[in-house]
Amino acid sequence: MIRMIKKIFILIIFLLVLTGVYSQNLVPNGSFENYLRIPLKPSQLNLAPPWQQLSNKGADYFHKGGFQIEKDSVKPFSGSGYAGFLALNAFENTKNNNEFISVKLKESLNASQKYHIEFYIYFSNLRDKNEDLSINNISAMFTLDSVFNDNKLRKLFAKKPTLFNNDNVQINTPNRWIKISGEFIGRGGEKYMTIGNFINDKDYDYVRTNNSKKKIKTPGHIRLYFYIDNIKVIPIDDFGKEITWNKNENINPIPNFLFQIGKSLVIDNIYFKSNSASLKETSFNELDMLFDNIIKLEYLVTQIILVRKKITSNYQKLEQKLLQNI
Repeated sequence: MIRMIKKIFILIIFLLVLTGVYSQNLVPNGSFENYLRIPLKPSQLNLAPPWQQLSNKGADYFHKGGFQIEKDSVKPFSGSGYAGFLALNAFENTKNNNEFISVKLKESLNASQKYHIEFYIYFSNLRDKNEDLSINNISAMFTLDSVFNDNKLRKLFAKKPTLFNNDNVQINTPNRWIKISGEFIGRGGEKYMTIGNFINDKDYDYVRTNNSKKKIKTPGHIRLYFYIDNIKVIPIDDFGKEITWNKNENINPIPNFLFQIGKSLVIDNIYFKSNSASLKETSFNELDMLFDNIIKLEYLVTQIILVRKKITSNYQKLEQKLLQNI
């Protein structure tokens, strides 16, 4: 009798999960858990695809058992991976050498759609002078084109792209994870997100980290390093509630999905330059489509894992209640 009841409960839970709702985080690998290999040195953010650093600048990838910064002993906010970047690397009479992290979203942003963004920042011990200062100017920029170097970043930023600025949270406590969150509205078509400090020199929002009320003077040299983890961008309604995909609705959460069970995936229109190993530009559209589908496949696998965890958790809770009533 008990076995039969267990089977019935398992079936009910499974049906509830299948008819449930699923989160639509648009950021792939937002917790930096997926990686090609463990990082062994700085400037290896590309080991956590599809995350990228600017081609002429570094940004770091960290994972348990891999490369660490000697001064810091940082545990990820969640999981085993996280990233890090120099949010401010300013020297007197020289251009800033700030670092940024960038990623292609799972889907483009929709025009006039409201989104919730959140991520966790850890203010590092890795700083030279002015150790009692930090900045609040950590922003996320959303663009139609990828940001592959510093020159392209400046050009895109000059066009006043879709931007989320941290206006509410003080990043003034070292050595702990601080949640940054807020809302913004998409303009439509934005495919890429870049996170970092985009502010001009004179506009930095400096804050003290030692509770001192002493007047802040603009330093001639300052170097501030932040870790980042658990990044999310989620569509929300006018009431701030997450918009989820419902299994009962006739909606395909993964449109234009190329992979099919039992069928080979054929990639056409890949051409190389004559007598060269370099690809022609006409090949990039096909490769972009393949890349997009790999990201969507990662999303699908993640949802399957979440469903499995939910089934296990709900079953264990119901099993305990059932045994208590026997």
